[in-house]
Amino acid sequence: MENFVNPHRDNGHIVDIVLVMDDGETKFVNYDAREMNSYSHNSIPKDANLVNFSQPENPEVQLWYVDRLVTVGKDYITRRDRAMMHVRQLSSVARCYDEMLKMEEESGQKYDEILRIREDGYLLKNVPLLHEIKSRPGIATCACDSWRGVNDKGTLFLREYAETVLTGPLLALTKDNKSLFSKDATINNPETLMHSVFKTSHASIDTDSNILVLAPVRINQYHDIEKCLDMMWFGGCWECRYRSLINQTTVPRCPIRDPRGAKTALKHVKCGEIK
Repeated sequence: MENFVNPHRDNGHIVDIVLVMDDGETKFVNYDAREMNSYSHNSIPKDANLVNFSQPENPEVQLWYVDRLVTVGKDYITRRDRAMMHVRQLSSVARCYDEMLKMEEESGQKYDEILRIREDGYLLKNVPLLHEIKSRPGIATCACDSWRGVNDKGTLFLREYAETVLTGPLLALTKDNKSLFSKDATINNPETLMHSVFKTSHASIDTDSNILVLAPVRINQYHDIEKCLDMMWFGGCWECRYRSLINQTTVPRCPIRDPRGAKTALKHVKCGEIK
């Protein structure tokens, strides 16, 4: 609201909010996301359009996708179960597209730009409209946490690419689309899949500027503190690009910073080496 909705409304733009949420017992890609989902329900803007959407419990997954998923660091889950979680996540994203079409039909007007944010995404700075940027990319994502693809915490894009961005990854994941990748290519996360799908739109994709800067904020528990919000940032990209923004943010944070050991890992990082 503070870094996108309110500033653009103040400038005379019409900004509608849609929240696709699941009240059921569906599993999420990240185990701590369920509590974040509950937290989000307590923070819904009054004028938001809330869509209760039940994610598929046992979705079909393509064998080509399961076989290519990387398992390093994911010993707690099988490739197939991981792929099913990705289908659930992308099903919610695709539901956003359906709701957008419905709202456009009701208003008789099409939107100019769309900003999609995952339930744990937190904007660290104001987000400009792509129409107001000289280079005007068709799609913009955050530069960090891309995992050999594009950051999936959020995407800002022009209306003409809405179908590709919101429904393309799910369609690619539920059909025989292994042609999106080379024969020996592996898939780390949904980010890898999304990047391949976005490229099929032939849009100009900005993954390296400061147009969209957002980090995941999740509920954690530390020592004697019952629950707190924690900004989960790590890696040289964040240290070199957005350290000042992280220090300036007003989001409530846990007293123990960098839960994934970012500072320790960054002792040997030189910003000039980060691309």
